[in-house]
Amino acid sequence: MSGPGRTGTVNGPGRAAPSRPRRPMQTHNEALVRAPAELCLRVAADVERWPRILPHYRSVRFLRRDGFGRGLVRMAASRHFGPLPYPTWWVSEMETDPHEWTVRYRHVDGITTGMEVVWKLEEGRDGTRIVILHDWDGPNWPLIGGLAARRVIGPRFIRVVADRTLAGVKSEMERQALHGGPPPGTGAEARVD
Repeated sequence: MSGPGRTGTVNGPGRAAPSRPRRPMQTHNEALVRAPAELCLRVAADVERWPRILPHYRSVRFLRRDGFGRGLVRMAASRHFGPLPYPTWWVSEMETDPHEWTVRYRHVDGITTGMEVVWKLEEGRDGTRIVILHDWDGPNWPLIGGLAARRVIGPRFIRVVADRTLAGVKSEMERQALHGGPPPGTGAEARVD
């Protein structure tokens, strides 16, 4: 086990494949967070605040806002290879569903166009279990798109960035659970409706 919880591909050791169609690239990141699900969903959906709590996120900006945690959002992050940062960006349709305890993204621009991402939250006795699933057919590159997604982009970029993201939001969720919410004046006092 590494990072904030179990990580790796969906069909990795000890993990049964979920009941969804098999796509060339699937990743699975998971953590148990010692915080209530409502707080976890709020932090997970408050993506504009992520650059303040996640050092690898360079920027997050809504291009169209349809409510808290909903709309068209542009995200930019860095994946470090040793001391060298490799910048990456994408644009997603984002939808937060407080009844289903999910945050969903459908990538509509950038190299990961077509990727489906879901954050699933499940509150339990010991805290909130968060699972991040990425499904993607790969870039639209003749012959090598699926292979590039499976062998390079998924394990070397997506899984690594998602693992760092989950570790960072987990830390912030647990900090807020312990100290009573976001730091004052950060504009992060929003509710998920």
